[in-house]
Amino acid sequence: PENLLLDKTGRIKVADFGIAKMLGAANGGSTAESAAPDNATKSALGTPGYSAPEQTANPQRVDSRADIYSLGIVFYEMLTGELPGKRIEPPSKKVQVDVRLDAVVLRALEQTPELRWQTAADLRTQVETIVTALQTGAVVPNIGPGAPPDLNTMRLKSVIWGFLLASGCLEI
Repeated sequence: PENLLLDKTGRIKVADFGIAKMLGAANGGSTAESAAPDNATKSALGTPGYSAPEQTANPQRVDSRADIYSLGIVFYEMLTGELPGKRIEPPSKKVQVDVRLDAVVLRALEQTPELRWQTAADLRTQVETIVTALQTGAVVPNIGPGAPPDLNTMRLKSVIWGFLLASGCLEI
C-alpha cells in the first residue's frame, strides 16, 4: 500500500509495480550467463509482506508473476483490511464480499508462479467479468445483509475499481 500513491486529484499512482521487469532489463535481461527470462532479477527486492515467495527463495527466478502475487496481497488487504496469514483464507470467509472474488485473489496468491495468473491481462479479464456482472445488475451472491444492498454493491465496486487502477489494468 505504501507504493500506491494518491495525487491531488485522487488518482492512484503506482510507485514500483513492475520492478522485476525493469531490473531484468537493466541487468541485461537474458544473456549467455543466465537462462532466466528477460524480466528476471538478480537479487531479492520488494516490500516485506508483499513479496512473492520466489523473491527470497530464488531471486533469479523472479519475473512479472511476482508482481501479480504482490498485487494479490494488496487486493486481499483491500477486501479484508488485513494481510493474509500463512494459511490464506478466502476473503469471503473474513468479510462479506462476492465469492467470485475469492478465486481471483487466491489464484494471484498461489505460492507457485506457474499456478498464478500468467499476465495482468488474464487477471484483468476475470475482474472485468465480475464488474460487468455488477454493472448489468446480475445477482451478486454473499455480499451479506449487514448494509443496504446499494452500499454493499458500491463497496465491492470500489474495491474492484481500485484493484484495476492499482494493477495498471485500467487507465483514467
